[in-house]
Formats: sequence, C-alpha cells, structure tokens
Amino acid sequence: AMRLAQYLTRYGDVAYFAVEEGLSGTTQQKIKATEADDIILEQAGKTEEVIEALENGRYSFAVIDSVSALNMSAEGFEELIAKFPKVSFLVILHTTKSNDFAGEKRWKHDVQMILEVTKTGERTTKIQCTGRFGGGEKVVNY
Repeated sequence: AMRLAQYLTRYGDVAYFAVEEGLSGTTQQKIKATEADDIILEQAGKTEEVIEALENGRYSFAVIDSVSALNMSAEGFEELIAKFPKVSFLVILHTTKSNDFAGEKRWKHDVQMILEVTKTGERTTKIQCTGRFGGGEKVVNY
C-alpha cells in the first residue's frame, strides 16, 4: 500500500492514514523500506479526524489503512466520497480466513476496483484485480 501511495505522489499529494499502527516506529520502518518518502502521514483514529485532515483540499489521494480498524461502514465511506469528490480513495479492509471481507459485503459493490493481495509463498505474492474496469492477476516474486 505504501509503495502504491508513493507511486501516486507523481500525480498529487497523498495522505496516508496509518490507523492501525499510527505514527509508530513500525510505520516509519515501512516508509523507509518501501521508499515512500513523499507520502504525508496523517493521524486518525476516528472518521472525523480523516475528514478534518482532508478539509484543507490539499490531497488528491487518501489511503486509509485500514477502514476496518477505523470501524468505518460502507455507508460512512459513501458519505466520505460524496464530501470529497476530488479525492481518490484507496482503502484497506481486513479479510477472513476464507479470504472474504470482514464485515459488510456491500464494500464489494460500492468500490471501483478490488485488489486482493495474497502471500502465496515465502517470497511470492499474488495480486488479483476485479472491478468495473476489468481485471487480471499477477504473481510477484521478490
């Protein structure tokens, strides 16, 4: 998510809401490891804090890691999109052991695209994309 956020800084300012880990040393290590130096970390533990950070109009993109930890409902996300129509949102949701979203199933229908990232081996990850714009699958070895 941080690498994708860093890539998006080519096209505008990116707010990264590290809801689960906050502005911890772990978050700082991830920024360093992914070379995501240009993202802007924002503190948020509640939806209201996300709204407050976005109200300045600075951001083109907002990454919320994760909406599950934020306890944001799909309806709450819909309201966020309506309030900030010029911001592109990337949200991370927890999954169950059966690889389905934890919580509301509505999430699958209210987003433009879903990227499922699954670790398939010690140094292998599968990325599967589905959505309104088509889909595909890629295996990444690292």
